[in-house]
Amino acid sequence: MTETPESVCTRGIERYERDLRQSLDISANRGKNLVLDVDTGDYAIAFDHLSAIDELRKS
Repeated sequence: MTETPESVCTRGIERYERDLRQSLDISANRGKNLVLDVDTGDYAIAFDHLSAIDELRKS
């Protein structure tokens, strides 16, 4: 079964709130994009989303 975009988004928000929000330095990352793999919890942060995606793929 394929997930809807809405359910993937919901899972991402839940994982961010549960696993990442408290550990990220908000001021150091202001203006940056966070890309999160909702299945693994892996993430990357960069100034643009394409760079963050590339970084995440490398890990």
